[in-house]
Amino acid sequence: MILVVDNGSTSLSSLVEVLRFLGTEFEIKAHSELPKIAPFSGLIISGRAVASRESNRNNSAIIEAAESRDIPTLGICYGAEIIATTFGGTLRRLENHARENRLVTVFRRNPVLTEKTYSAYESHGYKIFRLPPSFESLARSPVSDNEAIRRKRLLIFGTQFHPELSGNSGKAIIRNFVKQCADSSDPA
Repeated sequence: MILVVDNGSTSLSSLVEVLRFLGTEFEIKAHSELPKIAPFSGLIISGRAVASRESNRNNSAIIEAAESRDIPTLGICYGAEIIATTFGGTLRRLENHARENRLVTVFRRNPVLTEKTYSAYESHGYKIFRLPPSFESLARSPVSDNEAIRRKRLLIFGTQFHPELSGNSGKAIIRNFVKQCADSSDPA
């Protein structure tokens, strides 16, 4: 069972559609509900429509709880940004809000982004500028050197782009993440 943290993203319905298509069991909770994450095998943190300090505090608490329990986590857009800042990274405002498909190039092998390139949909006004020391960059685009990130040796991932809006390749990213959740919770 995957917990989806709803931050008011306009693409939440697309994420739900992908998870249903994949046959994934999931539950959606608003960040303000500060859900208990213990019964979940994975966590997806959505993008957001409106910035607020409350959502930052709530999401950071959820991320820290997931990390302490070794629960695989995927942050999408704002979700990736709040993962980075929770662990000490920084953001930088983009000159122009990104709202288009862009080529994302994967340069570090990982179990979630398995293709070399993606035509990925971006819709964000910030980019992850400086990664925390415990993180590594996985992919870049013309907008950001940190299009996809990962906590070293842990299953904590973030994508600045929206895989739920990036066609079949994006669905594959979500499928790969869901598989990591299942594999990590399998006692065998």
